[in-house]
Amino acid sequence: MRQVGGKWGAPEAVTAPGRDVHRTALALDGDGRAWVFWAENEGGRWDLRARGWKDGKWADALKLSDDSTPDAFP
Repeated sequence: MRQVGGKWGAPEAVTAPGRDVHRTALALDGDGRAWVFWAENEGGRWDLRARGWKDGKWADALKLSDDSTPDAFP
């Protein structure tokens, strides 16, 4: 959800429906851009992913890890 003009808007999906997601985290970078991080299970492997909010929209999701061991805690 975002707050605009002192009012909260509707929830916004960060991932596609039906994904197996675990442990979300939020952060702001040095430019004030919001980031959402999460672990996602795809084919039995847990990898870390992230999306940033920039210019009024969500950027494409980034895959941050690609290891055979589980990455489950962003």
